[in-house]
Amino acid sequence: MYSGSKSRKNQKTPEGNVPASGDTSETPIKESDDKSWLTCYNYRGTGHYARNCPSPRVQRGGMPSRGQSRGRRPRQGRGQSPTANPALYANQSHVYWMSTNVKDFKRNLISMGRIDRANYHMHIYHGMMKVYFKNTRQCLMHAKREDNNLYRVLGKVITENQVVWENPAGSKPTGRRVENYTVSIDMWHKRFGHMYARGLNELAKNAQVKGLDLDSTVKDFSCEPCNLAKSTRANYPKDNEKVVKEPLALVHMDLWGPCRVKSLGKASYLLCIVDDATRYAWAFPFQARMLFFGVFKTFHSRAERLSGFKLKAIRTDRGGEFTAGEFEKYLRQYGIEIQRTNAYSPQMNGTAERINRTIFDGVRAMLADTDLPQELWAELSVTLTYLKNRYPHARLKQEIPYVNWRKRHLSLRHLRRPGCVAYVNIPKQKQGGKLNVRAWKGIMVGYAFRTRGYRIWNPETNEVAETKHVKFQEDQEWKDWSKASDES
Repeated sequence: MYSGSKSRKNQKTPEGNVPASGDTSETPIKESDDKSWLTCYNYRGTGHYARNCPSPRVQRGGMPSRGQSRGRRPRQGRGQSPTANPALYANQSHVYWMSTNVKDFKRNLISMGRIDRANYHMHIYHGMMKVYFKNTRQCLMHAKREDNNLYRVLGKVITENQVVWENPAGSKPTGRRVENYTVSIDMWHKRFGHMYARGLNELAKNAQVKGLDLDSTVKDFSCEPCNLAKSTRANYPKDNEKVVKEPLALVHMDLWGPCRVKSLGKASYLLCIVDDATRYAWAFPFQARMLFFGVFKTFHSRAERLSGFKLKAIRTDRGGEFTAGEFEKYLRQYGIEIQRTNAYSPQMNGTAERINRTIFDGVRAMLADTDLPQELWAELSVTLTYLKNRYPHARLKQEIPYVNWRKRHLSLRHLRRPGCVAYVNIPKQKQGGKLNVRAWKGIMVGYAFRTRGYRIWNPETNEVAETKHVKFQEDQEWKDWSKASDES
């Protein structure tokens, strides 16, 4: 609220006298007093105030100058109409809820009370005020504090006929950084490798998770690739055994294979290991059954070093690789208890069997969704395990295995949709010249193992590269790319 008149201190009186310097009082002037000395601000006329001008200046709807926002002006009206100039904001539908109308006022007013009543979130810090959608990081508007302690909304004028830009992946921009987007539920479902969709609600409510922005709550969600890939005759019976409390006190192991289709790395087997206490899982693809023992020893040393706990017991079925003399000798050497299921009773090792089912349900769903070659099953299996560790687990009352295992908060800002198109930057040393392209086109199939980055499949060379310098087109898939190549 702003004033339109100035103080009469130090102004000349009709007689031309100036008040004494020690006199700080202001004597009110009645309407009957002589006004011939007054100057109107509208067109420099004399004898009246600007508010009583017979030829008032035409009021504009734009933002006033800095001087117009200093002082006070009494409110003349209040209502639920939009701001004086709704074209100043791109999201006019939201501005209607936060506006207050003041008659004959040049500036658009944003009501903080209406913002709060509409369940938006306000954040004021270091001279900046930001308004967010509830339970998301999507910024609706932001304002900067000026010298007069008022906040000026920042942004360019957008007419009502202009359309607000949206990311084709269903995202709306909230900042300059790529991760500041509110992404659709369908896209998050695909980023997590077609995990059960209701778990997204638990992730969004978890205070230890950062970077997950849902545009709405997951209620009734249906995914055709999931319906095709995860169809079952009956559910597995629930495991009623008590979960141990300490990491590595008990791990479940199961070996799957051989696969009819060899992976890009010629792998035919997949070893799945699950920690009973935290439900953190590992997946190791390898080429031959004889390599199992070496894979297990590598896991044993790394898991104990990362967790700080000792492996105490393992539970397996009666497969030949688990009953070999060399393997049993190794377990006895380190004092590891061996728990085996009864013959022809894989349900007794239900935890490991369930992780196998979850992984390959997700792999089939992603293959059906993206039409990727089946040779990528090993890459996608490791990716599904990576994602499952970052997803709420029902057995743990919706706790997250990664948080339980690593004892740290979880960030999901880096997640991208497996199977989407990616553009990988070519190092300057390999570009070959200023006129050559600076990126190659590939498909995102996973996340780097021992560094930050992604695993990108190059269809031309049929190889997978790990890199951080990549840009994604999540609305484009391998099937779109291959179809365009076939048509050309």
